[in-house]
Amino acid sequence: MDVSVSPAETLTAGEVWRQVGTADRRLLHDALAMALAKTLEDKLRFSACFALFFSSRVPADATIVQDETTWQTLDRFLMDGEYVDARNALRAVREGRLAQLMWAASERLPPVQSLRDKPRAARYLQTYLGLDELARAWREAQETDAWPVASSLGFAHQRLQGVVDDWLAAHHQLQGDHQQLQARIIEQPLSTLPPDYDAQMRDAILTLAAQLKRQRSRKRKQRSRLRLHVPAVLRASVACDGVPMKLFFRPRRRREPSVFVICDISGSMSRMAHFFLLLMQQLQDELPSLRCFVFSASLGEVTAQLPDLSGEGGFAQILSRWGHGTTDYGAAAAQFARLTQGSIKARSKIIVLGDARSNYLPAQLPLWRRLGQRCGGLIWLNPEPTSQWQTGDSLMPLYAPCTRYVSPLRNLRDLERIARTLLD
Repeated sequence: MDVSVSPAETLTAGEVWRQVGTADRRLLHDALAMALAKTLEDKLRFSACFALFFSSRVPADATIVQDETTWQTLDRFLMDGEYVDARNALRAVREGRLAQLMWAASERLPPVQSLRDKPRAARYLQTYLGLDELARAWREAQETDAWPVASSLGFAHQRLQGVVDDWLAAHHQLQGDHQQLQARIIEQPLSTLPPDYDAQMRDAILTLAAQLKRQRSRKRKQRSRLRLHVPAVLRASVACDGVPMKLFFRPRRRREPSVFVICDISGSMSRMAHFFLLLMQQLQDELPSLRCFVFSASLGEVTAQLPDLSGEGGFAQILSRWGHGTTDYGAAAAQFARLTQGSIKARSKIIVLGDARSNYLPAQLPLWRRLGQRCGGLIWLNPEPTSQWQTGDSLMPLYAPCTRYVSPLRNLRDLERIARTLLD
């Protein structure tokens, strides 16, 4: 996350730091925010950077070892085994110096600008904190049947590894090349995007939705301008010797078409469907007649659950309800036709997101053909390359003639193009 500052602002921030100090974090935050952040967006980014910079999720000594006797037993075991680095790390935890130790390590930590840099940095921190020695001591305690010591060493290793992971995540967010990351998120296929980028992907989708809504608002204002009804003005001017004394304007009648979204949420499509439904949730205000359906073995409507997608576990609840069983596109078409009976009009749009792999189950081609004929256009979004449509259990060659067109949906740029098609 980047907050642009000039050299003069950097000097001002250094003076603010010297005058305020770090004892009162809230006061330091407010003072630096006044010196560095000018816009609301910058203030939000600054607050996030400030929290990341000062975050040190370091476990207290009591969360690793509960009593003094156990501390002494561990210290003696590590000293006898000559595990110097592991002993020093546990002593730092006991004395409350682990945060100081981590800051000292971070001064020599290689830059963590991408996910490729994290393994090297993690290796450095593990060596610095003696995690390798701690793991060897843990194995030795297990081999010698010193189970109380082994249990405490295993728990200490787990907690310290968690500290390393949290520390690297914070450094990656602070030092990452976010322009390169943004370009990668836009261009990389969503199906191969590492799970570590899911949070950035959600932020990119929210930003895209906000941009699309702003652009549509401007277009709506332009369309709302009255247009002169020239024939009516000319007819009325006959009574005034051709002088247009009264103006007439054409009425504007624009009705939003209903949009039906059908998403395959089986294992191969779940991440793609999650991102697509999140975008639909953000555009729900612009598409008041939007209805969303998901399916795997059976199909169900999730329009009421769209507001919960932004929260934790929102999509997991949808997966737990509808994401089980063998994918069946034929059954999905039959259930969709039954649930939307009488709702699909000539101006309606049906968007299907799926790879059309139906596990050799019946295709129900007449049902899909009938759906395409009833609506204004059935658009199929397929994340697979066209070279794979003729392979295995893919039904895409059969379904393609039933649609207006089949569009690839590989990355965020394709998501933006489809969203613009729905909003236009």
